[in-house]
Amino acid sequence: MVTAEGPKVDRFVMVGEVIVESEPNYKAGAGTYFSNGYIRSSMMGNVYTDVVDDKMNPGKSEYIYSVKEANLPPEMASVAEEPKIGDIVTGKVVFISQMFARVHILCVNNLVLKVPLMGIIRKEHLGKRESKLESLPSCIQPGDIILAQILQLANVGNNNSPYILSMTEDTCGVLEAVGRDGKKLKPLNTCEVVHKETGYKELRKVAQVPLL
Repeated sequence: MVTAEGPKVDRFVMVGEVIVESEPNYKAGAGTYFSNGYIRSSMMGNVYTDVVDDKMNPGKSEYIYSVKEANLPPEMASVAEEPKIGDIVTGKVVFISQMFARVHILCVNNLVLKVPLMGIIRKEHLGKRESKLESLPSCIQPGDIILAQILQLANVGNNNSPYILSMTEDTCGVLEAVGRDGKKLKPLNTCEVVHKETGYKELRKVAQVPLL
């Protein structure tokens, strides 16, 4: 039985594992998220269940489920919500072809994820761009850090299902690039990145955001 003295340690869970079927007085806390009527884990760790007073229903309690790494207190674990269509993500490009790119999603809006999510950017979702950026490899390359928008959600029941991402908005694109020689390149204009010391340039679809 959970008491008001502190959170109760339940069990160890993996990413995406169901913690409990959702009820009106069950809340997703740090390291968890709601999905299809269940509270699931967004990271590997131990499940903690805490009880607090329900401010909307005096005399009743809310059960808050959280997951944390073994060496972190519960309040230090990142709060995670299920990503939504239209959310802005920060990711790292890990593979490209002529038709699509694979991206490790590192952040959703302002939330740094404990475990990266997989995303896909298709060529047709790169948006309007200059003619010199017609091909996908001219827009993004492996190692690049990008901003994109969630166009389609992953299939919750399929661990291999990726999020479909879009770079059609002007604010989406490359924030920092990795050149052919492995050096970091910074945005120069809307279609080029540059090595600040040598002046070496490469093509990219650059995110048009302030303070690049």
